[in-house]
This record gives sequence, structure tokens and C-alpha cells, in this order.
Amino acid sequence: MAAERLGARPPEGALEPSWPEEALGIHGAVPARRAEFHLGRALARRVLVELGRPPCAIPVRAGRAPLWPAGVVGSISHGAGLCLVAVAEKNDVTALGIDVEIAAPFEAKLMRRVASPCELEAFSRVNACSGPEAAAILFSAKESVYKAQHPISGAFLEFQDVAVEASAPERFRAHLLPPAARGALGEARLEGSWHRVGPWLATLCTLEPPQ
Repeated sequence: MAAERLGARPPEGALEPSWPEEALGIHGAVPARRAEFHLGRALARRVLVELGRPPCAIPVRAGRAPLWPAGVVGSISHGAGLCLVAVAEKNDVTALGIDVEIAAPFEAKLMRRVASPCELEAFSRVNACSGPEAAAILFSAKESVYKAQHPISGAFLEFQDVAVEASAPERFRAHLLPPAARGALGEARLEGSWHRVGPWLATLCTLEPPQ
């Protein structure tokens, strides 16, 4: 998608000060969280400029997600020292979600919480990876699915409420199982991709208009 930009690096040079409208989003937060929040907003503003938009405040809305400027959808994720930002024009993408995790295989007891045996087997086969590796990817994929669908449906989902299947290597599609959440999205499609970035695993999910 030409209008989409993914930032996977700290902004070069000194970070600009936080905008006053963003202060409530980190009121009372510990220093590490404040630094993480500050980096995410600074990188998001740079990605907005790459998209052809002016820099602006990105405050926190209800539910703790970023409040993007009109006509824009986006997502921010932090994980073990890496910050990712994805932004797109709403004319191109209805919604999107991004997630970053350390790329470490899951233990068996965690695998069962994240995905069904059928999901794991099918995902492992298409991506030529082990079950524990597939579980780590599916965990991140379902996190990005949640972020993409929540602004539309308002639904709080468990891992078993999201079915993810591999549509191709490093690509996936998702389906919401609760009727209320599924109905809120109508015929729109949840499509995604996953990538390894050094020691990290990143997933991106977009809510696409019906074909």
C-alpha cells in the first residue's frame, strides 16, 4: 500500500518535546513508560510527515489507543526496545493494527491459550516453522487483529475469539468469532502480514473493504 509507512527505528537526532495535548496520556507513568510513549509519538509524527500530513499532537483516547488526526488510521507498538508505527490514509485502509514481540518460541502450556491445534498445525505447515514458533506468530497476529478491529467494533476479545489462518508464507487472514464483533465489521476483511526484524517479530493487520 503506497500510502502506508512503517517506522522500525528510533528517530534520528534529538526528539522534539511532547505536545501539551499528549501529557494526560502519561500522567503519573514511570520514567520507562514515559520514554516509551515519547518515542512512539515522536516517530508517529515523522511517519505522518512521510505520508504528506503535517505533524500534530497524538493524544490518548478512551481505551488508551492513540487518537489520530481526521482521515488517518494508525497504530503504535513497543517491545523490548523497538518501537513500530504504522499509518495510512483512511481512504485506503479502514483500520489497522500493529504488534511487536521478541521472536521466541512459546512453551506448550502457552500455545494452548493462544491457538487451537488446527490453527497451529495449518500455520506451521504453510510457514515451514515449528508449533512453538507458529504460536509466537499467532500471538502477535491476534494482538494486531485486536488493535485493528477494536476502533470499529469496540469488542474486547480473547485469543480464542480470533481465528487466524495463513493465506501464504508470512501472510494471514483473520475472522472474528463473537457474533457482535463480527457483525460490526460487516463484510470487511482482516488481512495481515508478519516479519522478523532482527530478534523481534512484527505483525501488521489491516481492515480492508469488501472485495
